[in-house]
Amino acid sequence: MYQARILDKDRQLKAVLPGVRWHYILMGAIPIPKDKKLHLLAGLALSLLAGLLFCPLIGLATAAVVGALKEIIWDWLLKKGTPELLDFVATVAG
Repeated sequence: MYQARILDKDRQLKAVLPGVRWHYILMGAIPIPKDKKLHLLAGLALSLLAGLLFCPLIGLATAAVVGALKEIIWDWLLKKGTPELLDFVATVAG
């Protein structure tokens, strides 16, 4: 089982919790770069919207397709960002 390790500002261990809770990630208790958090929130918004309008599987597919297109077109082809696999993974995870 995965354990979430909660650290304080001095990087000292505060708590060890079973599993990962999204609010720990979003509130900054688990150190994740801001860019990945934005991808996570964008994927969450896309999947919720499409999932509520159609079905949850369509929501997941929408987040995956939009995340892949963003990395390929915006970041790689247009050179407006840095294409990263972890950005795509964070978008789909949302």
